Amino acid sequence: MSLDNWILFSGFLFLIFYKFSKKGTIYRKVFMILAVLAFLGPSLLPRQLFGRWNLIKTFKEKEVRSILLRPSLPDWQVNLTDSLVVISDKRQIADITNLLKKVNAYFPNHPIRIWESDLILISKDNDSVWLHIDKTENNGTIITSSSNSYYRKDELADYLEKVTDFKKPSFMKK
Repeated sequence: MSLDNWILFSGFLFLIFYKFSKKGTIYRKVFMILAVLAFLGPSLLPRQLFGRWNLIKTFKEKEVRSILLRPSLPDWQVNLTDSLVVISDKRQIADITNLLKKVNAYFPNHPIRIWESDLILISKDNDSVWLHIDKTENNGTIITSSSNSYYRKDELADYLEKVTDFKKPSFMKK
């Protein structure tokens, strides 16, 4: 359930309870506490509530032929790479796909990013999956799928930095 649905659901429950309860009763206070927990729960405990996800489940048993890393926008200061990087080494492909099969659901709260990149998986029969990757200042890695769902797998950013020999942009150095 997305965060928007949680908000709508919580608001709907609140209105129903407010309409049918008497002012100042203990039930109203208990309901307010439950409504706040229902609203905040998904953002505080996404992995516990939603578990692990396989981000590339649409590939099923298809073999990934290559992985493309491309800049999000040309000349954008926070790109992981300035040009297209093709990853065709089987070991690196296996490492990246294994990380993408074990991501956590995530609800970002506008973190400051260090870099971003588009990651495209291409199978042997030319199917593809597009993902947008953001590494944040708190060493988090936010993965956005084509359906605008958010996931997190922090180890992925470190691995991609090794593959591309990423150097922190000069304006980010302290």
